[in-house]
Amino acid sequence: MKNENIKIPLTAGRIICLAALVLFALVAKVMPYAIYRMGWQLDPTDIGSYIWNFSPLMPLAIVAGASLPRNLAIALPLGTWFAGDLLIGIVSGHMEWAFYAHQPLVYGLVIGLVALGLIGKKYIQSETFSERTLVNVSSGLIGATLFFLVSNSLIWALGDEMNYSKTLGGLVECFMMAVPFYRASLVSMVVFVPIFTAILAPGRELEMQKEAELSRQLADS
Repeated sequence: MKNENIKIPLTAGRIICLAALVLFALVAKVMPYAIYRMGWQLDPTDIGSYIWNFSPLMPLAIVAGASLPRNLAIALPLGTWFAGDLLIGIVSGHMEWAFYAHQPLVYGLVIGLVALGLIGKKYIQSETFSERTLVNVSSGLIGATLFFLVSNSLIWALGDEMNYSKTLGGLVECFMMAVPFYRASLVSMVVFVPIFTAILAPGRELEMQKEAELSRQLADS
């Protein structure tokens, strides 16, 4: 049974781990543009070009939604995403690459990932770490799929650095070009969601320890 009054505080160690993963997310987001600035042209046909999409950004949004108060759950991934976009403009020297016409729609998708984490939380019953992880990973895989479908539909419809013909063939081509990104996003969910869950929502076992400590304090008072 859930106890909404028991909160697991973020210890210094957990905050350090969270900060390290956020920093990694920023590096992963900016690295391709830093490489471009150094004159190293990545071959878009090379699967290795898409390795940088292996990032904890989307997993952070899912687990934040499932674990943090609503305002913080939205602010943390959105702030990290915005910081990454800003760094892209600074590092690449092209602010138009950092801030583009349909960017608010992308941020809307990030909030959608947070909402999926929040919805997934409702299906957690025992609140053990394994169950939280399973539910969060499932929400993450669904979120990555929806992000892939919606974001690439927007790229096809609104245009981006690559313009596809406004036909069914153009839409299929857009999706096919994005498959490596999608695959990396799925792998990211499987790898990073358990890590973020361990940091932000370690499970019922720790909540029971907290309850026991509170009971001892009440008994001693």
